[in-house]
Amino acid sequence: MKNHVIIKISLVLLWWHFATAGLAHPITSTNAPKSVYPLAGCKSLIHAILAKDVNQVKSLLKKVSINCVDRNPDRRKVADLYKSGTYYIEDPETPWGAAARVGDVAIGKLLVSAGADIRFQGPDDPPALFISAAFGRLEYVKYLLNLGLSPTQMTPNDGTPLIVAAFRGRTSVVQYLLSKGSRLNFTTSNQGNALIAAANNGHTETVKLLLEKGAQINQISPNQGNALIVAANNGHTETIRYLLEKGAQINQISPNQGSALIVAANNGHTETIKLLLEKGAQINQISPNQGSALIAAANNGHTETVKFLLGKGAQVNQISNNHGSALIASVNNGHTETAKFLLEKGADPYVEAPDGSNAFEVARKSGSRAIVRLLKKYTK
Repeated sequence: MKNHVIIKISLVLLWWHFATAGLAHPITSTNAPKSVYPLAGCKSLIHAILAKDVNQVKSLLKKVSINCVDRNPDRRKVADLYKSGTYYIEDPETPWGAAARVGDVAIGKLLVSAGADIRFQGPDDPPALFISAAFGRLEYVKYLLNLGLSPTQMTPNDGTPLIVAAFRGRTSVVQYLLSKGSRLNFTTSNQGNALIAAANNGHTETVKLLLEKGAQINQISPNQGNALIVAANNGHTETIRYLLEKGAQINQISPNQGSALIVAANNGHTETIKLLLEKGAQINQISPNQGSALIAAANNGHTETVKFLLGKGAQVNQISNNHGSALIASVNNGHTETAKFLLEKGADPYVEAPDGSNAFEVARKSGSRAIVRLLKKYTK
């Protein structure tokens, strides 16, 4: 019994030793009680900044290097910017990035007076101006520009501060950046331009501002398409209506994405398809990489969209270079329900793709006996 008591006491003392050394489980919430930061130096400073605890920031600046980096592989990240792999970090890696995140000018001035490098950033952080623009910190954006940062700054992953702000719908920041010389129609291969970025997330008010300022409505980005295409891709009908009113070309094709109608069908946005057809979209238009709207819908198993398109006159046996027919596309991806509906509506299982294959051959290669039986059932 005495040995058990001694062991328990020893464990408690051991825990207390590590806790007082700052190695106990850290308080990771920025809502922790103020002045309670039992963390390593750089992390403590970052958390104090995120909590806007000015007194604690002042205290920590006396003993922590201002241009430090807190690397944490388990850091919580928020995916952003066109699924490009770019992240905006809720808990930034540097004190300077944290100040940009919360947009507190008073704290920013404290950091600068302590020797902060205004161009310093963590390996996984975007530049400070991008962070402030993304989170709509207008006053801090003004502060950073007054410090000498450029509104035309560019990074390979993020584009420009203007593109970042437009993507998040930060209309006031967009307006200010434009007034300071940001390039309105500057286009990157990954993110497109500011108009494409705003349309991508359905930020109609930001789209309006950009068009009023002279944004090129039909400009195409290789990886994104144009503003109408990205809006259709995500089903933003309000933005689509506005773009069409302002002269967006409804049947314009981007080589990689296809037309607005095709990308809407690809994602099963039937209401968007309905709007586009009402406004003059060509239902059987073919894109080099995506095929027609019907083929795109069938390829992803969007049976309700397939039904709607066939009801509006889509050609059931139309062929594309990459996918063959709608039936071949649905069979190739194992979409049995979609294939069954296409067969009921007259799809021919013997129609050949450009490579000479037909739905039967594709089904046999995939090993789907159920689909092979289904095809035989509808064979004359």
